Parts: sequence; structure tokens; C-alpha cells
Amino acid sequence: MRLFKVELWPTEPAGVAIAPEQVSDLIWTHADPDDQLEHLRVRVVDDHATVVLFLRTTGGRCVHRTAAGLLERTLTACALRGWEIRQ
Repeated sequence: MRLFKVELWPTEPAGVAIAPEQVSDLIWTHADPDDQLEHLRVRVVDDHATVVLFLRTTGGRCVHRTAAGLLERTLTACALRGWEIRQ
């Protein structure tokens, strides 16, 4: 299993507040079986969210590319528009 950690920040200084459960639910909703998502943690502190994804590893697939793709799909969700990934 591999760990992938990113932070989500609002694109506007006074971004919309978001709950950890909301972020988690949206990530699970947008996860494909090919993402091999096993577990995730979301922590919201002040004005940003820290997301830690735990992905199964198989063969030579690129975990970073897989995780980034999953998060990009999730950020297209209505509730997360106006948020961006920062590593």
C-alpha cells in the first residue's frame, strides 16, 4: 500500500468552508476500481483540507498519477469547484 498526501486550498481567499466528511464522500464517489483506493483520511484546518489517500500498489503503475487523476475528477464535483491541489 502506498500513501499519497496533498492539500486542497480554495482558489479565492474567502473560500467556501467544507467538511471533512463531504470531501471524503466525494472522493469515494469519484473513485474507480482502477484507482485501487483502500482508505483515506481528510482533515480540515482553518482554510484548507489535508487529504491522505492509501492506494494498493500493483505492478509498475504510477501511484502519483493515479491519485492525482482521482483528485482531479473529484475537484470537478460541484461542491469542490473553487478548490485546487497543492502539494
